[in-house]
Amino acid sequence: MTELPYRHRWLISLPALAPILAVQLLCAQQTETSQAVPPFRWPKTITEVEQLEGMSASVIGQFVDAVRPPASAHIEVGAFRFVPMEHDTICLVVDADNSQRTSFSGVAVVCPGTTPGAVQCTVLYSDASAIPTGELVDLDGDGQYELVTGDTVGGYQGAQTLSYLAWYTVYRVTGGIPRDVSARYRKFYVAKLLPQTYLVSHLLDSACAVPAEEAAILRAKVQFLRDSFDRRILGNPTAGLGHAIDWAGSSSANLETLAIDVLKEIDAPSALAELKKLANSPHRAVAGYAAAVLEAKNAAHR
Repeated sequence: MTELPYRHRWLISLPALAPILAVQLLCAQQTETSQAVPPFRWPKTITEVEQLEGMSASVIGQFVDAVRPPASAHIEVGAFRFVPMEHDTICLVVDADNSQRTSFSGVAVVCPGTTPGAVQCTVLYSDASAIPTGELVDLDGDGQYELVTGDTVGGYQGAQTLSYLAWYTVYRVTGGIPRDVSARYRKFYVAKLLPQTYLVSHLLDSACAVPAEEAAILRAKVQFLRDSFDRRILGNPTAGLGHAIDWAGSSSANLETLAIDVLKEIDAPSALAELKKLANSPHRAVAGYAAAVLEAKNAAHR
């Protein structure tokens, strides 16, 4: 699978409600190593962490903003916590917002660097509507916390956002940087993710009245999650390709966007061919998204 250098998020409303609302570029992960002196003594024990609980968010915010990756915009800080995330290392995890809408759709993870006085700051995308911005869970029971981020399928859609249809990514800090270790936690996805898809499928198969076009999009989102599980967790590199090709041939901007979200992860000639078609979609935002993914894929193969 091609590792794309950046990730696009497109905020698309359901067609029955409104046209495409906005386009936003967010980096999936940006890391910066900086020389910085924090305005506090970096904690090394849980007792020292407890002594920092009353610290002002504005003080933390100024520090994080000073060490953030250059490509990341000015960061506003919401909640923050110091937690053990690596052996003998406590990191600072911050609910971050750089949208100027106080949406807190990001997580900043700051860990001590490998050289004295250095810190490493990584900014991750996490859809606040899908999960409390960054959920910290000790999945292994080893005293080192994993960070779980959420990404709502299809992007934020205002009041119509189905926050329970979301993909979760599990990160573990290694060398001061959060690494995607989702594939190690199959049981987590079986317990947390798959039941969401069964619930929505059951509701759609019941007597509840859902407009046909809306139901088709919901079924596609459920399939998107199942295919993502097969591809990202079970290791089937082309899982979802057939569904993505079907969605790419629809007249729905929502389905076309889901198709791109799948096709950008698959290295196959047919995936590239569909992306080229989508770059000429009559939906301008979809066409721009496909063109950007094509450019990223081409850059990754140079």
